[in-house]
Parts: sequence; structure tokens; C-alpha cells
Amino acid sequence: MSRYQTSEVVDASTLVSYVTIIGRLAPLTPDDFMKLSRLAHDFRRSVLYATRMIGKGMEANEVLKVLRKMLNKAYGDSAYKVAKAIMEGCKFNGGNPRHVKVKRLFIVSEGEASRFGNRNVRLESTGMVKVRYLYDGSWILCSARFGEKYLPLIQEVVKLAKEKKLSYGTRIVFKNGKIYLHVSIPIALYFHHFSRGEANGDLIAGFDLNADRINMVIVDRYGRVRDIKTE
Repeated sequence: MSRYQTSEVVDASTLVSYVTIIGRLAPLTPDDFMKLSRLAHDFRRSVLYATRMIGKGMEANEVLKVLRKMLNKAYGDSAYKVAKAIMEGCKFNGGNPRHVKVKRLFIVSEGEASRFGNRNVRLESTGMVKVRYLYDGSWILCSARFGEKYLPLIQEVVKLAKEKKLSYGTRIVFKNGKIYLHVSIPIALYFHHFSRGEANGDLIAGFDLNADRINMVIVDRYGRVRDIKTE
């Protein structure tokens, strides 16, 4: 099964720019599963550690230096951005930064067109994904399953990424004994395959569902942000 969600509304002058397609992920072997689990545990630990460093007022360069030693440069950069977003959400909601907890296992990897679409998690085909295992530089092989109606879209994402013409962000989430792959792609590409639909109201709400929070933004027909909330 797959579903989509709009995300990344940046400010009052910026509209929704990404759509996230969600599919199921399954490591091919027990060894691949153990490697992916270890990577997720270490990524979560690094994100939590980063929130503590950010909470103490450490500079970004100092935090990144530590994270890149704990993981590697690519994963470390992603962990820092996740930790920073968590701290901003905590501050926005009046929470205590020292009490931040990250319960669910997950891995985040940024998109990069020059690296075939993504730095660490790459779509090889509509049914195959490989994940960089940072400890020895090898790749963890996983099968992927997306909803049938999304396969032509994923196929085009794979094609453009291999031509170094497209980048896509990824998030691997462990939930209720299952593993999900979130692939965030430019909304313009999504609209090549799916119609925009119709809206009869004056306001549109977009939701960004993450392992640790839900972000909501409401915009009017002119693209002006009317309300924002994070839980």
C-alpha cells in the first residue's frame, strides 16, 4: 500500500513543493535486516545526541563534526537537520528541550542529483532499494513495494535519478513490526502523473507526517500561509 502527503511549506511566499510516496520495505536476507536495524538504532541515537548538543547551544559546525564521526558525513548531515527540526518544533510548542525523546527507529537521507538521486538510499527500480551501510561501505539490499498506481511515477523517478537529473529525499521508518520507505519527490513531477483535482473551499491544508511529529500548514488560494501547527 502507498499513500502520498504534501510537505515542505517553507514560508508565506513558498507553496508546497514536495509530495511523499510511501511504500513497504523488506531487507532481502536476515543479515540485511540486522544491518538495517543497527543503522536505524545508531541514526536515532545520533539524532537524540544532537538534540542535546543543540540544546546546550553548540555551534552547527561543532555538532556536525561530532555526528560525522558517529555516522559518516552524509548520514551525519541528515541527522543534524532532523535534530534541528525537532528542537525547533519543541521550542515552537513550548516544550523542554532536555526532555526530547525519539522513540521510533528511523533513517533519513538527503537527496542529491549528482549522486544518482540520493546520498545513501537509492531506488534501483520500482521494486528494489539499496541502503548504504556506513560501517564497511557496502549496500543493504531491500525489496520495495509501492501501490500499483504509483509505479509509473516511481519508474520515472528512477530513470531521472540515474541520469542525475533528479534528487529525492528518503526516510525509512520502523513501525509496528513493519518497515516503510518514504520517498519525497518534486510536486511538479507528481502532477505529470496525477491531476491536481479540484478544491471548492478558500483554504488548503497540507500535512507532513514524521516519525516524531506532525506538521500542518494552511494556505489560502493566493499561497499565503494562514496558520501553522506542529504536534
